[in-house]
Amino acid sequence: MLDARWNNGGYIPDFFFERLARRHLEYDAPRYGADVEYQRPAILGPKVLVINEYAGSGGDSVADYFRKYALGPIVGKRTWGGLMGIGDELPMIDNGRVTVPNLSAWDVVDGRSTWIVENRGVDPDLEVDDRPDLVLQGRDPQLERVVGW
Repeated sequence: MLDARWNNGGYIPDFFFERLARRHLEYDAPRYGADVEYQRPAILGPKVLVINEYAGSGGDSVADYFRKYALGPIVGKRTWGGLMGIGDELPMIDNGRVTVPNLSAWDVVDGRSTWIVENRGVDPDLEVDDRPDLVLQGRDPQLERVVGW
């Protein structure tokens, strides 16, 4: 289980998804000793991603890449759809800052160039709300649903 809830961005380690997508290839059988799995870095077994509406930017990318690599189901609430990169930070008198969007993501989908994720987010395969009444009781409905998957 991967938890990308509240992931508010940063650089996306695309190598991470390549590692998650590795599959079992073979076992080696030495003359002496136990068989050894050849593809040791593979992370075998089922995978599920948990997202929520507070995951944006890098959180959007995590969900988008997880789906593109077909690693498993995505559970939770749609990400917030703020994938754009920011820059040109302008300081304010109160030590705050103003940022300016300066890039956005696109891809080729069904043979056409299209903006991805921006202003839309990534939809889960199974929507599960973190109901405030249950959260106040110390429960986590999204994780509870994933554990029972």
